[in-house]
Amino acid sequence: MDGTATMTRSRPARRVLAVLAAQALSLAATAALACDAPSASRPAAGGTPVRVPLGPGDVGVLPEGCEATEASLETRAAVLVATSDLYGSLQAGVGLRGRAVVAERTWISLWAPSLEYRFVANATVEADRASLGGGVVGAHHRIGLGERASVAPFARLLLPTETGFARAARWGGEHGVVATARVRERLEVVGGFAFSLVSVVNGGRTLSVLGETLSADVVYRPWRAFGIAGGTALRLALADARPLESFDPRLALRFYPVRGLFVVLGGAVPLGGRDRTNLGLALSIGWQG
Repeated sequence: MDGTATMTRSRPARRVLAVLAAQALSLAATAALACDAPSASRPAAGGTPVRVPLGPGDVGVLPEGCEATEASLETRAAVLVATSDLYGSLQAGVGLRGRAVVAERTWISLWAPSLEYRFVANATVEADRASLGGGVVGAHHRIGLGERASVAPFARLLLPTETGFARAARWGGEHGVVATARVRERLEVVGGFAFSLVSVVNGGRTLSVLGETLSADVVYRPWRAFGIAGGTALRLALADARPLESFDPRLALRFYPVRGLFVVLGGAVPLGGRDRTNLGLALSIGWQG
């Protein structure tokens, strides 16, 4: 009689344990690796922060944190309207960008010198200029931190290909780390930091700017063909008396019409600091293998 009662009382406990085990297995099944290959529900590799460059050749904007081979057409625009100073400017550019996996978890990146246009105006004078922008080459390697997180150190070099300087050349470089954490199959967090040094050399004179970027974004893909990413970036000029360059809230809408093809529209609104740009926009159209 006592044995029968004990078995009866243990059945609800077993049911509870079975339910908890099933939930744990379901959670494990829906949790993806930090840099899984593209799948039916996720058509592009993860680890991609919001990319709205406000500097030459993407310097100061975190690259992707996951390996992939891709090529894209990149367009950029920035608008500044300072009514109190009777001044305004418009910058726009278009260029080619790509990256290629060269070894396990290792890839190289390239930003080809872009075509750029700038228009400025004040109360009495207007001027415009078309020029060639800076090219950038980089090297990246990803290090796994468990199944759902990884970090990717990188280094990039800004080449002096710009033609907008009359008798000067601009060099630069940066290094940093991008971290990726997969929270769920359709949700991830991407962030990191980068240090940059950009120098304009004019004969025997050199003007250098040492900068730091801190960035964090949340990426959500509710459907296979659409994703949304939002976050912030903090840009600093470390050696300046006024170190705050800007605080940049930003948003990107990502579309994947067919597997491999992506279209990304992003925007950033710099707030505070020395950068008085009102709005930065970026449009990327490309293919990921």
